[in-house]
Amino acid sequence: MPVLLRANALLQMINESPNCLSDSQILAIAQAVENLSLPSPSEPKPAPILKKPKPSKPQS
Repeated sequence: MPVLLRANALLQMINESPNCLSDSQILAIAQAVENLSLPSPSEPKPAPILKKPKPSKPQS
């Protein structure tokens, strides 16, 4: 699977592969990209909640 770094690369890949995607699939991708919202990098990410492991008892 290709990794695309810019929207132009996505559009170029779509244009070069017309037989791979139908018009409705291209429209769905375009709408998804248009409506995409990414969090700003300044928003802090919540830290994961880590539980301490319980000490194991030695078996006798």
